[in-house]
Amino acid sequence: MSEETSILVDGEPRAAISVLDRGLMYGDGVFRTIRLEAGRAVWWQDHLAKLAADCARLGLACPGPEVWAADLQQL
Repeated sequence: MSEETSILVDGEPRAAISVLDRGLMYGDGVFRTIRLEAGRAVWWQDHLAKLAADCARLGLACPGPEVWAADLQQL
């Protein structure tokens, strides 16, 4: 089985995360692993709800579903 890891930072594909990234430097950010099957996110609505709750808990602005959907299209 072939697996590929993709990273998006502010909607842009990256091979790595900069050591100067605010989330990396201060730890303020939300991280989720989302399984894709045939290019579609498994349990997508549940992930959206969890992302929104995580952002709210940390006082971070949460992108809307359309932003997340656009990011998924890049993966």
